Amino acid sequence: MKMIPRLPAFWIAALLVTLGYFWITYEMLAGNIFSDFLAHLDIWNFYHERGKIPFPPLYYLTFFGISTVIPGSKSLKIALLLMMGISWLAKYLLTYHFLKNEIRENPWLAWIPFGLLLMFPLVLLNWEGEYWLLGKMTPNLWHNGSTIFVFPFCMLLFWEVRKWYIGSQPNFIPLISWTLLVLLIKPSYLFGLIPGLMVMAIFSNTSRKSVFATGIYSVLVMSFLLGSKWLIFSETAEDSLFYNFNARGDVMIDPFGVWRKLSENPVWDFFGSFPLLIASLIFFGKTLWANPEFRLAFLTFCFGILVFFLFAESGPGYLDGNFYWQIPVSLFILYLVLAMNLLKMLGENFINEKPNQLKLSLLGFLFAIHVFSGLAYLIRIQVVGQFF
Repeated sequence: MKMIPRLPAFWIAALLVTLGYFWITYEMLAGNIFSDFLAHLDIWNFYHERGKIPFPPLYYLTFFGISTVIPGSKSLKIALLLMMGISWLAKYLLTYHFLKNEIRENPWLAWIPFGLLLMFPLVLLNWEGEYWLLGKMTPNLWHNGSTIFVFPFCMLLFWEVRKWYIGSQPNFIPLISWTLLVLLIKPSYLFGLIPGLMVMAIFSNTSRKSVFATGIYSVLVMSFLLGSKWLIFSETAEDSLFYNFNARGDVMIDPFGVWRKLSENPVWDFFGSFPLLIASLIFFGKTLWANPEFRLAFLTFCFGILVFFLFAESGPGYLDGNFYWQIPVSLFILYLVLAMNLLKMLGENFINEKPNQLKLSLLGFLFAIHVFSGLAYLIRIQVVGQFF
């Protein structure tokens, strides 16, 4: 198979992603931009000093493990800095890899993977309120370390499970590996993926073998998620390795409760988050829905946002929005699959001279506005020192 050459845009974007997110993480670790990075370091130190491990453990254990080979008093911060920069680079490399067949040798289209990493809900600049992030549904996050770390593994997991619905079978070892990593780092993405898989299994025209495999996989993952809930909220034995010192609350049903607290303008925050997605569905909804990868990504996102709207954590973590974190991951993957489909349409449009050029141009304009909103957001957090 002929290798597709990597264009200069690939190398420039890879360098920009690595240096840019190293810098953003550095600013957050230095306290110049408020984030949860310093809080996560404090959590780790608190638990580690008492012989415990926060659950899920792998995010904390990874930057601690890296820190053991770094000398000096700042080793934990340097380790977390390295981990975040590498995670963002991995996210970019996977994005480019998944789009490479559609990009081919076009020097302009080669910038689309980089643009996807800058996408943000539309912002109205001076007409926005105090919050640019809170209340909106964003495909990218810059301040939440565990979500940034788990992003590449969720992308790899999606690429495996989608095989059930495109006429092939997932590879067992990668499927289990990516699933365990997501479960042990931050399982939020699975809140949307598992019900999405189950709906696909019921309503898609797939083989009984695939339906059975999907069912077994979903039941096993759901069992682990319920066990995780017990460890996080109900484990009270002080001799447990994962004993929770924070006396957190529990999971409760609270429709739109957290979102109403965080959103300044729910109508704008919701619809301003998805102009590209909405327009794509209006223009090409039938074609997109015929693609099983798009259906799975869309269902995963819909269930993910439904979880956020319905559930909340009682107690001191109520406004932490801990049922939000599946939204950025599932929305980014949805935009990635959407980009694959639209780029295919773009190629077919030029080859077959189909009358879709105006629609595709409008979608390109909306994509650019999302990217410019992301750049504006990054400038703003540098200026005001707040991620929200």
